[in-house]
Order: sequence, then C-alpha cells, then structure tokens
Amino acid sequence: MKKSTLLVASIILSSITAFSISAKTEIPKEEMIKLNAIAEVELPANPTTGNLWIVRQLPTEVALVAMDYEQSPDCKKGMVGCGGKSVLHLKGVSKGTGELVLQYARPTGELPAEKHVIKVMVE
Repeated sequence: MKKSTLLVASIILSSITAFSISAKTEIPKEEMIKLNAIAEVELPANPTTGNLWIVRQLPTEVALVAMDYEQSPDCKKGMVGCGGKSVLHLKGVSKGTGELVLQYARPTGELPAEKHVIKVMVE
C-alpha cells in the first residue's frame, strides 16, 4: 500500500512541475511595436518538461518572423532541467491593435483551457 501511495504522489508531483512555467520571466500583458520594426516578446519556458508555446491566434497587425529559445544563464554546464525563455520575434506590418493568443502546453496532448492573451499595438 505504501509503495502505491508513493508512486501516485510522485506521478502527481512530476505532472505539476511538468506544467509549471519559470517565474523569472513574466508573461507580458501588452506589447508596443513600431510599424515595420521587429519586437521581441519574451515568455518563460522550460522545454525539458515537453511543453512549448503554441501560437493560437496571431493578430493581422503583426507577422511572426522567428521563434527562439534561450536557456537561463543560471544553468551551468552539466545541469539538467533548467528553464529559460522563448522569444517570439514579431514584425509590425499594419497599424492597429490586436490580440496575440498563446498556450503553454505539450503539443502531443490535449490543449489546456488556459490561454494567455497579449494586447499588441502597432503604431
């Protein structure tokens, strides 16, 4: 009985950490971009969990030109499971305001209900 309880507890704890996002980089609420300029939107990430940022809705005012991952400088050689940040490179293509809708999830599983919305303004 104790072994099964320990197994269940470890599964629950590992699933909680698998869906957690690093608290060092906050998810922005708004992003201002100049017309024809490229802005970087930084999002906390830890790909060792199997999760990644999924763009669900891209406003017509911007184009996604690249998406990179940068490991935390706190992650020293030999360390595993370190987090970092995903960086979306957005180009302002037309003036206006829209919503960038993102989800942090495992792409192979069912997407969670939680979505992150960033107001994007191009001027």
